[in-house]
Amino acid sequence: MKRKFPEGWNPPKKLSRQLMDDMRDLKRLDPEKFTTDVLASQFRVSPEAVRRILRSSWTPDTKRSEELQGRDEAKKAQTLEYYKQLRERRKAAREKARKRSGSSSSSSGWKPSRYGQKEGSRRPSRFDSRAEQDGFTLQ
Repeated sequence: MKRKFPEGWNPPKKLSRQLMDDMRDLKRLDPEKFTTDVLASQFRVSPEAVRRILRSSWTPDTKRSEELQGRDEAKKAQTLEYYKQLRERRKAAREKARKRSGSSSSSSGWKPSRYGQKEGSRRPSRFDSRAEQDGFTLQ
């Protein structure tokens, strides 16, 4: 194991206690269906991480469990707050860009590219010459 992980085991993605328990429950439910590789792909972790989770039997005591749960909830709240602020910043940037361009949110000022062109003044396409060769004419 030391040769495989010389710096020690430090997975890039760490699962919550609840997800680890769910993984163990799935494995107990149907070991043939929920193999290590299947669980690794479902939980998006390495097969080595799945093996270590399934092999471990450590469970936190009540005090430690409450502490871990509180930490998970705080991290979740922090993440939600970050995304809320990100949405607000993006919305403010869009509004600022709209004001700078001089258009309002109800009227974007967009018009089709051929708006106001005269009849028959369209640019020829690569299919026009092919249609004329086949005997079709555009009117």
